[in-house]
Formats: sequence, structure tokens, C-alpha cells
Amino acid sequence: MAAAAMSNADMGKALWDAVEAGNTGEVTRLLVAGAPVNWDVRSGQTPLMTAAERLHIESMRVLLDRGADLEAKNKNGLTALHWAAYNCKLEAMALLLDRGANLEAKDKAGEKALFWAARTGKVKGMALLLDRGADLEAKNKNGLTALHWAAYNCKLEAMALLLDRGANLEAKDKDGFTALLWAARNGKPEAMALLLDRGADLDVKDENGDTALLWAAWNGHVEAMVTLLDRGADPETRDKGA
Repeated sequence: MAAAAMSNADMGKALWDAVEAGNTGEVTRLLVAGAPVNWDVRSGQTPLMTAAERLHIESMRVLLDRGADLEAKNKNGLTALHWAAYNCKLEAMALLLDRGANLEAKDKAGEKALFWAARTGKVKGMALLLDRGADLEAKNKNGLTALHWAAYNCKLEAMALLLDRGANLEAKDKDGFTALLWAARNGKPEAMALLLDRGADLDVKDENGDTALLWAAWNGHVEAMVTLLDRGADPETRDKGA
């Protein structure tokens, strides 16, 4: 069937399939024939998001030249830049930013592209975003920073990059958790050691007065407890209810 005779929905689906396959020639043909450039085939996901996720650069350029919405969001609030950052598609990230993508766009949790790169330890993607001006101390709806996420997931290179760029070791989320407290709660002794080596407060307390040692103990993270005790944590520490 010729593209001109296809319905809008059929052309949108065909465009989606061509983008997924990285078939730039077919993407171009369909767009020239009138396919909707921002077609939402499911959950708000647009062809540009898929092209960015899969690093189909030429298809991205064609879509952008035809007016693809840089700031379109899927049902979770993710933009094409979020997807490119999550998958560390550097060329896609650079193209989107060069075309004017909003570096500070937030998903439904209040998280920017830097968060998505940090939580998965995508250091090169993080560096690109920071070089372009990403806010190092931005917080999501729960008050977590990129450093919190990197520490929680024990992404050591990501943590080091953030700290080298000046990330606040003692930034707290809405519950008073620093990166050290999250690392202890999640049983990540290597992340804890890095933070402590950089000067993190060993005795910091959350909103309930609980320390890293208490969180490690409650969650049965013995190696994390040993790390803290070896660094001088008070073994007699108690929570507020004790």
C-alpha cells in the first residue's frame, strides 16, 4: 500500500517500526508522505525517544529536521534526553543538546537526565551533562541528589566524578539521609569507604537521629558495620527510642 493511502495511525505505526529498525530512508519517506512525526504508539513514547535510546543518529536528525518535539514526555515523564542519558548514548545526547533539549527537564519523580546517568553509573554521559551545565545539586521530589543515587547503587566512578566536580557530601534528602546513610542502609561498604575518604561525616544522623552504623546493623550489613567501626563509629550509639 502506498504511504499516501495509509491512515494516520498506520503511517504513525510504520514510522515507529522504521525508527526502531534504524531505517532512515523509510523514516524520511514516511515523513515526506505525511506521517505524524510525534506519533505516540504507546505510553507517550515518541519516535524521537526510540531513536535516541537506540542511537539511530541519522533517524534522529531527520525527525528533528521535520519538527520532532524535543521535550515530549512519556507516561513517566521521560524525554528523549533522559533515554539517551540512561543508555549513555553520547552522540544522541550531544545532538539533542545541540538542538536545544532542556538539560533540566524532569520526569514524574522530579529527576533530570543527570540522575538517570548517575544511578546507572554512566560516567561519560554524566561528564557530558555536567560539561553542558547540568545542576550538580539538583534534587528529586524526595530530596535525593545524583550523589545519593550513585552511592545507593555503589557506582564508584560516578561518585568520584560528582565529588571531583564539587558535589555536596552532606546533602540531605527529605528524611535527612546523606549519601553515606544511603550507602550504609543499602550495604555498600565500598561506596561508604569512598565517601569517608572524601570527608563524609561518620556520625551524621537522619531526621530520626539514626546513624549509618544503626542502619547497617538493622539491615544486617556486617561488612558495612565493620567498615564504619574501623573508621571510628561509636559502637554504643543508640537511636532516639533507645
